[in-house]
Amino acid sequence: MTFPLGQSIAASVALLCVSMGVLAAPATALNGPQQIIGGTPADIDDIPWQVGLISARQNAATVFDNQFCGGSIINEGWVITAAHCLYDYKGSKLGVFAGNDDLGVPVGTDVYRAASWKVHPDYSSGPAKDVWFNDIALVRLNSTLDFAEGIEPIALPTAVDPADAPAVGDPIGVSGWGATSSDESDPGYPYLLRKTTLAVISNGSPDNCGDYTASDWNSLYETCIGFAGGGKDTCWGDSGGPYVDQIDADGDGNTEPTLIGVTSWGNGCADASFPGLATRVTSYLDWIVPRSPSFTPTVTGSNTLITWSPLNNQFLSYPVSGYRIEYSLDSGATWTLGGTATAKKRSLNVTGVTSGLWRLAALNAVNASGGPYLWSGDIDVDTARLGAEPSPPQSFALLSQSRRGFDFEWEQPSSVHGSAIWDYRIYQQRGFSAPRLAESGRSQWPAATVKPKFGPGTYWVVAVNNFGESTRSNTVTIP
Repeated sequence: MTFPLGQSIAASVALLCVSMGVLAAPATALNGPQQIIGGTPADIDDIPWQVGLISARQNAATVFDNQFCGGSIINEGWVITAAHCLYDYKGSKLGVFAGNDDLGVPVGTDVYRAASWKVHPDYSSGPAKDVWFNDIALVRLNSTLDFAEGIEPIALPTAVDPADAPAVGDPIGVSGWGATSSDESDPGYPYLLRKTTLAVISNGSPDNCGDYTASDWNSLYETCIGFAGGGKDTCWGDSGGPYVDQIDADGDGNTEPTLIGVTSWGNGCADASFPGLATRVTSYLDWIVPRSPSFTPTVTGSNTLITWSPLNNQFLSYPVSGYRIEYSLDSGATWTLGGTATAKKRSLNVTGVTSGLWRLAALNAVNASGGPYLWSGDIDVDTARLGAEPSPPQSFALLSQSRRGFDFEWEQPSSVHGSAIWDYRIYQQRGFSAPRLAESGRSQWPAATVKPKFGPGTYWVVAVNNFGESTRSNTVTIP
């Protein structure tokens, strides 16, 4: 059976987790040298982005009694976690435990209150209710964190090509306060933070993730990560926590710990046949923060005027609140703030600078106070996150034809190119007439029915992300 790693599938087992927002009774804690599944005790100074989500359960003596999921600090005011941790959370209050690796401290210690949280709007648990799509959420803190030893943000992969990273075989660090045993009757939740190292098993190939089939998981939005021989894994209670790769996150040539996945779900724990599945962060970057628009620089005298087009807020976690312009006079080695503009502005005049490289970032509530940014790219050298229209859908085919219409299906594109697919569109063309839209609004499901009124013609499908439409798939002609 499959289940999210924040809850158990056995209703009779008392687990320290939240199952649809209801806190279960705590399991027996391990306060000695016992390990998480295949792991070791962790020092928060080595994993300073790790946090725990804390409920407001009454009559709790320690933080251990109220911790139910994990998360990662991405800046001084925001945490990323899994959608299934908060989708049906019933509490009016939520806390974030940060800067400490020991849940045994008195309740309220090192807990920062959350002001609000937002689950991805397209989060779902799949048609069979045993797989999880768009399993990502954001938590906004009521006050900003003071970065110090034990509390630091982790980088997001803003300049990473999803086709290249995480690479198969990359060592991936995982951590959390989840179960130390895959025995559901005695999962052994620890007081102390644990860590282990896994490896990327599949990055984009749906047929190469243990015994999962291609229909079990979505390789565009999830990454398959585990341990070849089994015995190491995240488990119940680790949901929302980090999957960390050591890569060049922002394109500056230096590697750093980078959040490439969010602990999501799996079939059991530490089973070599069923690796863990993590929400793929690169596919949700422009839901978290805005993808910046292209811009045009115009030099007049001693000034540079930067102009840009408005952005679509429809698929953003929070709407655009402004823009940030930077320039570099040393080929990108250092960048200087040229100015900022409000959301309604479409231009900014920077005085006294007429050369160098320029870049633009759009801002929203998540990154307005200092990043992370999805840069538009330089005027003449693209140092931004690699992003483009998705690859075309594959194997477009007519399944059946009836009074209801034409039933089509297809395989998903090989790459989303840094921006999640938010629509599929089926077009029809008759003879030399212009193509017309026959069906849209399919979200990420690779199947659709075209109404019978469209009749004979040549059909194809395209995928759509925030960069635009893909090229067309193969065509199907209905005589």
